[in-house]
Amino acid sequence: MSKVAKWVGGALAVVVGVPLALFGFFWVRGGAFLAAVHEVPAEPLVLPADATTLSRGAHLAAVYCGDCHADDFGGKMMIEDAAFAMLPAPNLTRGLGGVAGQLDTAGWVRAVRHGVGADGRALFIMPSEYYVNFSREDLAALVAHLAQLPPVDRELPARRFGPVGRTLAGAGPLRGGFPVLRIDHTAPFPEAPPAAATAEYGGYLARTFGCAACHGENLAGGPTQGAPEIPSPNLTPGDALGSWSEADFVDQARTREGEHMPWPALAKMTDEELQALWRFLASLPAQPTNPSPA
Repeated sequence: MSKVAKWVGGALAVVVGVPLALFGFFWVRGGAFLAAVHEVPAEPLVLPADATTLSRGAHLAAVYCGDCHADDFGGKMMIEDAAFAMLPAPNLTRGLGGVAGQLDTAGWVRAVRHGVGADGRALFIMPSEYYVNFSREDLAALVAHLAQLPPVDRELPARRFGPVGRTLAGAGPLRGGFPVLRIDHTAPFPEAPPAAATAEYGGYLARTFGCAACHGENLAGGPTQGAPEIPSPNLTPGDALGSWSEADFVDQARTREGEHMPWPALAKMTDEELQALWRFLASLPAQPTNPSPA
């Protein structure tokens, strides 16, 4: 074999071998990450049984859980891509295929507040980094309602990450979708302001609803985290919302539809909650829309 042929063969081996070796490394690393069991504390929670609190829990579940887990809480598929992931939002009831039978009160707390499933694995795109902002009373009301949901028989495919998703989990980019990595698991329960049409209570709603996930920590919008090609509106008075009225905002929340904004969940808020949310947004300092990263 000539020296040129040997050189070409060696170069091809490097060109092909190095990417394959990296893929193999991240594949194994991703599998270990996805299978890891997370030991997190579960704060003691006494579940109420009075009708008023259970009604509050039903309202919270409708607003915060129904968009992903379906209005009957029987779950639905969120992602169906064999190469990336098969990802169900689980059936939360005790029906066929449901997870409620696997969860005691501590298990519900770990799932909702800490982003850890019944098997100890990290939950993916579960907004626990925002639900950790629930007060003890609101979390107790929510869990009490979820624990007694009527059964819905709906079996969904198990969570499975395909070669692309598993490799991205190993390489790092996908890890932003696992809130267990970002939560302060020792943080105490925050106090909720009195439920009223106030900016203070609106701030509590914005924190628990997770507005910052898309609109940025300063709520000034711009490129959406994880999907920069999708612009998020500026929610401060520094852009279009500065010309809106409270009535405009409530009307948009009640009637608007769109693919990327959880309008159906927002529409389930009470008038008082929407007024509070608007008054919080209107109280923010006006800021220019966040720029695209350089």
